[in-house]
Amino acid sequence: MIALPLVAASCGGKKQKDQKNPGMEADQKKFNAATFAYEGTFTNKMTFSLDKIKANNAEGFTLNKEQSEIKFKDNIIFAKLTFTKDENMFSAYIKFAANSKDASGEKITKEAYEAIQEDHQGQKDKKDQDDKKDQQGQKDKEKQQDKKDQQGQEDKKDQDDKKALEKKEFEKNAKFAYSKTISGNEKFDSASVTLSNVDNYEFSVKDFKSNFLAGNMKFFIAKIEIKKEKAKIFDVYVKFSTDAQNKVVSEFTTEEKFKELEYLEIENEIQEKLIFTYNTKLNNSKFNDANVVISGIDGASKKIDNNKIAVSDTEKTVVAKYSITINSKVFVVYVEFKSDASEAQKGKLVDEARFNAIAEKQKMEEKAAIEKIKSKLRFIYKTKTIGESFDEKEVMIEGIPEVKKKFEKQAIDKDKNVIVVHYTISVEDKEFPVFVEFKLDSDTAQTATQVDEAKFNNIANSEKK
Repeated sequence: MIALPLVAASCGGKKQKDQKNPGMEADQKKFNAATFAYEGTFTNKMTFSLDKIKANNAEGFTLNKEQSEIKFKDNIIFAKLTFTKDENMFSAYIKFAANSKDASGEKITKEAYEAIQEDHQGQKDKKDQDDKKDQQGQKDKEKQQDKKDQQGQEDKKDQDDKKALEKKEFEKNAKFAYSKTISGNEKFDSASVTLSNVDNYEFSVKDFKSNFLAGNMKFFIAKIEIKKEKAKIFDVYVKFSTDAQNKVVSEFTTEEKFKELEYLEIENEIQEKLIFTYNTKLNNSKFNDANVVISGIDGASKKIDNNKIAVSDTEKTVVAKYSITINSKVFVVYVEFKSDASEAQKGKLVDEARFNAIAEKQKMEEKAAIEKIKSKLRFIYKTKTIGESFDEKEVMIEGIPEVKKKFEKQAIDKDKNVIVVHYTISVEDKEFPVFVEFKLDSDTAQTATQVDEAKFNNIANSEKK
């Protein structure tokens, strides 16, 4: 340890030069004998801590960190350390070497301390180097992980290729047999399946589906798990059917064929078990899906296609299109209800052709209803003359109560001295276009003649020429 001479000053800032202070002199003498050490090591200004400075032989003196300073240059900390005792302050200037096992501080003069230009660039360069190392380390780590992932993918592909090759070889040689007969009433018996022509393989039937071939001949497709040394290696799909000699034969098929039967099986279950109930009277009111509940198949859910509801007033029928979800599979069904029912009713599943027929009938009925309404409408221009400045406010409608009109466009035929007006008419729950013709320069109030859209378009196109 090196003893450092200290420079003392009054806390009040007054110099003690011309005034003897025996206590101050004693403290100064005592503090001159103090030595300083750094507990631990540091690498730069950021890792240096005043808390780790130890003052030896300085009992009663307290380090004032707020009044102390440090500078860093050439891997050395230059410190101005300020201690207090009673109301007096004592300053010392010392240096500590970075990355050094020697914890001792070495004294320097105040002038030497003040002449130090702090090595900010050195710190920045070191920080940049450290950051660069960290970034490179992260890149190397990511590169290693990418390489590991790629290797894992390649290994998995190799394993998959190996399994595919083994499965192909297995299906080439293996032979499954079914010891029972296959008939319309017989259920599939997994225990009656045997495997031959291959060694060291085990199997278990995981699932099966059934359907009928032409001539009402039943067949099964079984999903079979293949194991080797008690570990699963792949699944195979085997079709069991009856040949012309009424002998059960087997052949390997695909997962897609199995799923087709699975889908068909659920479709059949929907036709046989799914029940749609309209839980209140419909009685010619508007169809509301909120009143429809389904039952019969656990876990089934429904969603109506609101653009696919067909209604026939003459047949007193509503047909709605639904999407049914069962086991994550979606099926489309069409359900027919009687629109004049005065109590809750069960719907009937119908096909798309029935829906289309009702939808077409609905169009015809709506067209007929609109034509009937149009035949009753009378458009009257209330003033004597129109002239070329048509005033829509002068037009009133008679024949049907609570009818609303919206002016759209007009077209004038000067040669024939007429004006054709396009209106949108709203009445009851219907909305449709109407084209009406008024004579120009009429001497009396007049009732318009209804014309078709083609005449309006011809006059409008002539105006543009």
